[in-house]
Amino acid sequence: MISAVLTRWLLAVLVSVALGSSWLLDGPTETDAAQATADSVADAISQARHVAITGVDQ
Repeated sequence: MISAVLTRWLLAVLVSVALGSSWLLDGPTETDAAQATADSVADAISQARHVAITGVDQ
């Protein structure tokens, strides 16, 4: 009797943890993706400026 109740509670906890943490599987938010794109563009501009000035690719 006690093990059946304990099993049900354990299952309920596992299901709630799985459902509660499923949002972590979505990947980056739109804000994170936009920031990463902006950083990438800024880095590309910086590298292009460096090559234009020095003539040397890093």
